[in-house]
Amino acid sequence: MAQLIPNTPIHGSPPEIIRLFQVFKRLPDPIVVLQRLPAVHGPGPDFCLLQDERAILLAVSCATPHEAQLTQQPGLFENGGVSLGQAEATRLAEFVAGETAVARLPTAILFPNLSDKQLQALPGSGVGGAWVGKERLAPGQFHAWLQTQLTASLPGAPIDRLRQRFTPEVVVPAAFTVRRPRARHTGAELTPYLLDYDQEQVLKMDLNLPDAGLKTARAFQLRLVNGVAGSGKSLIVIYRAHLLRQLFPQKRILILTHNRALRHDLWRRYARLSQGDRGVRVQTFMGWCRKQWPPDRPWHDIISHRDRVALARQAWLAHLRDTAVSEQMLLDEIDWYKDRLV
Repeated sequence: MAQLIPNTPIHGSPPEIIRLFQVFKRLPDPIVVLQRLPAVHGPGPDFCLLQDERAILLAVSCATPHEAQLTQQPGLFENGGVSLGQAEATRLAEFVAGETAVARLPTAILFPNLSDKQLQALPGSGVGGAWVGKERLAPGQFHAWLQTQLTASLPGAPIDRLRQRFTPEVVVPAAFTVRRPRARHTGAELTPYLLDYDQEQVLKMDLNLPDAGLKTARAFQLRLVNGVAGSGKSLIVIYRAHLLRQLFPQKRILILTHNRALRHDLWRRYARLSQGDRGVRVQTFMGWCRKQWPPDRPWHDIISHRDRVALARQAWLAHLRDTAVSEQMLLDEIDWYKDRLV
């Protein structure tokens, strides 16, 4: 199955784009399907499909058979003569005009509601790239058509620059990375870092907050992101907060961490990324708990990790020293009971 980023249609997508997601999901593994965020970046292509460093840009038309019929009868109705596909062709042309990394970048307009025969009868058919009717959007036929339309191989920098323009939210400033570039004084140093496809997919999961907000509050779901130190976990956190703020500026975002030093680093990087946005709060988990504590109940300072280990060792020496239970096993058992509020 192709890798779709995001893996579900963006909130507010028309039915035609939602139906196309089912087509894209049936494409084979090497293909990556990127959906643009128009609410963040403005008009442009709807999708960018990438396969083995080959690319094509797609726009989707919501034109209906009734609108196609009106187009062929100018003057019969007040809105007759409207050129279907023109808006999509303009969006593609404006994007391609600013794309200097890829020469003759292929484009196409998808018409999920119209047949190829209806498209051929439309004035201006083929403007803005290939026009694709619903017959060729069948899973098997669409993949075969796609292989004839993708660019030649574009290794390295051209694909990165295309992603940088199509999805600017994946660009990572060099100061945010843990890698230190070698001082070679070459033009390659100017190429920005980008989130990889897996990081971008995690970044854009569950973006449909308005409709899902109430359900999320009632049935909390956990997204676990694993990775070694320096793999970009905290980077995804601040980028996701920034993206959600752009999509839903009326909402506030809370980031919690157990690491006090990391809290300051997260806030510093988010402030730089967002140019000083104040809609995101970064707190330690215990600091946030302290603020939520009822004012009429006494607060007890939490035992430090060092004191906790020392008390557990005392108990182990007094009662379990000659058993098969180790100090760590005792701590694990205590945590098990605490996690279950026993």
